[in-house]
Amino acid sequence: MRPTLPLPRDAATRFVEPPHNPVFVADIHLSWRKRHIARRFLAFLSQEALGFDELFILGDLFEFWIGDEALFVASPVIKALKRYTGTGRKLYVMPGNRDVLLGAHFAHRTGATLITSPTVVTCHGKRILLAHGDEWCTLDPDYQAFRARVRSEAFQRQALSMALPMRLIWALRARSLSKRHKTQRTPEQMDVVQASFLADAEKENCQAIVHGHTHKPALYEEGPVTRLVLPDWKEETDDSSSRYGWAQVDSQGTLKLVVRPL
Repeated sequence: MRPTLPLPRDAATRFVEPPHNPVFVADIHLSWRKRHIARRFLAFLSQEALGFDELFILGDLFEFWIGDEALFVASPVIKALKRYTGTGRKLYVMPGNRDVLLGAHFAHRTGATLITSPTVVTCHGKRILLAHGDEWCTLDPDYQAFRARVRSEAFQRQALSMALPMRLIWALRARSLSKRHKTQRTPEQMDVVQASFLADAEKENCQAIVHGHTHKPALYEEGPVTRLVLPDWKEETDDSSSRYGWAQVDSQGTLKLVVRPL
């Protein structure tokens, strides 16, 4: 009989050992419909990521996640992550808005440590605030209410008590509603609010912020804080080019953004 595992909301930690040579990614959105992205991510794990000592995935590794009982669906990814940690490198995974149900069994099978959003790390003397980023989209109160609900104990207990097919139906319906929600929101409502992330940076005494979620990769100077927005990994469409990328930190604690065609 499998031991009782903590709810996903209770499986993550905020305490991370200071990284020496980290790489940060987010918004990969792995799914069976995006096979080119999946191949690129598997290649990244066996190529570029091996040039670093710690890999931080800051939310939305998966397009959606219906619970760790469905690990078999992502078997190639789970095995590749385990190979990565099997080299002695460290893997930190932050659940995002799409994979909020990532839990302890996923962490055990991959060798990952689940971390909360936000989490502070100290790298080469610089305190960096890591987050998925959606918690700072505070001009959208409806989304913030939804975000709080799916992280609540009551919701997660109810969701994980459902049969997998029912969870899949719920997840697909939620994705459809999310797409409709976006068409009814302004760009400002879907972006992070400066006052919100600067308040958290000041509270944690951080000099830099790294986050994803908004799909607007760039480096910003926000007064005393440097903010790096990670790229989403996406295939080419009629409206935009393909891309993937990451962020890294040099020996002086300076953040660097890398974006490449997929």
